[in-house]
Amino acid sequence: MREPKRQIFDKPPKTWQNLENYIAQVFTEMGCEVRKEITVQLPRGRAVLDVFVRDITVVPHANYICECKHWIRPVPQSVVHSFRTVVTELGAHRGFLISRAGFQAGAREAARFTNIDLMSWSEFEDLIFDRWVAGVARSLDPLFVQAYELMNPSDEGLWNLRECTADSYEEWDQIARRYPLIGVWTLMRSFSNNPLIRIPSIGLTDHGMLVGIDNEVTFNSYRKIVDFAPTLCRVARTELEAFWRLLPAKC
Repeated sequence: MREPKRQIFDKPPKTWQNLENYIAQVFTEMGCEVRKEITVQLPRGRAVLDVFVRDITVVPHANYICECKHWIRPVPQSVVHSFRTVVTELGAHRGFLISRAGFQAGAREAARFTNIDLMSWSEFEDLIFDRWVAGVARSLDPLFVQAYELMNPSDEGLWNLRECTADSYEEWDQIARRYPLIGVWTLMRSFSNNPLIRIPSIGLTDHGMLVGIDNEVTFNSYRKIVDFAPTLCRVARTELEAFWRLLPAKC
């Protein structure tokens, strides 16, 4: 089975606004506190930060500054010098300068032996990928677990709510087949600290996960799983609660 690429979004950013939003979203999904386009006071003036990140997922907490350059030309050395000054004077733990068109040779030399990373968008995705996976897995895991609690076929307590006959089991089986990702996620959770890592490589396809939508949804990227999971789990829980007759009776 082919592993999906280590990329967080299906498409690269097309504008500098997209680039800022993507970076902010990545760190937010990791569990960090994020602020965009903020003005800060420095010893010799002010500076505008594209993305400021307070990483509260590590101890001690860390601060990152991200500079976004969606230019058509490579970033020159002068920009790196200015960015390095901002990172240093604010006492940030790390600075990320992300460029669409790369960097001049002098720019890379200016960043050597510093706490500044010069990179493309794809390099940034690859660098942060594992931490992003861990972050989204932590946030999505309770949703999948709650849904699976109503899908577990070996739960005798559930079958006390509904007589187990050939027809009722067939009805349950049809529901479970519509949401294979829930079962697979829960299975992977038992064997991995980061259950999202391997799931998309299975090439899962779910049918009819949204009420009124007949098109199939193919989970062939990490982004699709993260974006669709809350809706998937909510719809599955609603259907399973109706099956187990846990929903309040309609007047």
